[in-house]
Amino acid sequence: MKVLPVLFVLVLGVGVLGAQSPERSGGEGFSITPPPRGYGSYSRDPAANRHRAELSWHYLETDLYTLQGGSLYITSRLFRRSWGGFSLQYGGFYLQGEETAAIMTKTNGSWVSDQDEETDLRVSGFGVAPTLEVVLWGSTEAGPERSRRAQLLGFAGFDGGHQFFSQDLGEGWENYYSRYAAPLAGVQLHIPLGGLLISPFGMYKHLYGQSLYNGTTHDFDIALASGGVDLLWRGISVSGIVQALDDRSDKTYTLSVGFSF
Repeated sequence: MKVLPVLFVLVLGVGVLGAQSPERSGGEGFSITPPPRGYGSYSRDPAANRHRAELSWHYLETDLYTLQGGSLYITSRLFRRSWGGFSLQYGGFYLQGEETAAIMTKTNGSWVSDQDEETDLRVSGFGVAPTLEVVLWGSTEAGPERSRRAQLLGFAGFDGGHQFFSQDLGEGWENYYSRYAAPLAGVQLHIPLGGLLISPFGMYKHLYGQSLYNGTTHDFDIALASGGVDLLWRGISVSGIVQALDDRSDKTYTLSVGFSF
């Protein structure tokens, strides 16, 4: 048992060290994968509620674009013990909106930026996130009483994904894509209140990735912090999440409905 908290601290350290870099090198990329929250310890039947599906609506507001759309992510618990467990989260999304783009014109044989114009933008993608979950505080005893006690959980892991962008520049759609890998770490507090479980959470994630357009590659390096709260009742949850970048006013707002099966 003593090995488990040490393992969690090591994984958490990888995420924190990765998140210390303040550099940003441009390019396109973001992540709307929901934090990998866990509720397996609140199931009385070890075989029940192995999977959790989460249907979400997202609204992204940045300096350059505004997007909104939906996603579906599933978290599958690969194994569970009294001390925590290991899960795999996977899913995809589709967003659409507008981006402020520079319209290029050719003057004296050279391409120059003539004006900024709102253009249609569509983004789709998918992601996978393996995550380790550990009980940091609270009861680890099995049995019905466990579901009536408060618990503090820690989680750490990695998120990886691909995103596909399509932008209407007036003379047809231009396509490009990005890919990223991101260490992540966070905490989650379970507060039982009768048959209702209130669960606030917070997560820090650091994206390292590349965007590719017309054979040109741009690296990006982005730190993300998110927080929210889940309301869980009889396996059905309602969630609200706010995600922010570390050095800009960009925000992502998410509303979710989830269920266990």
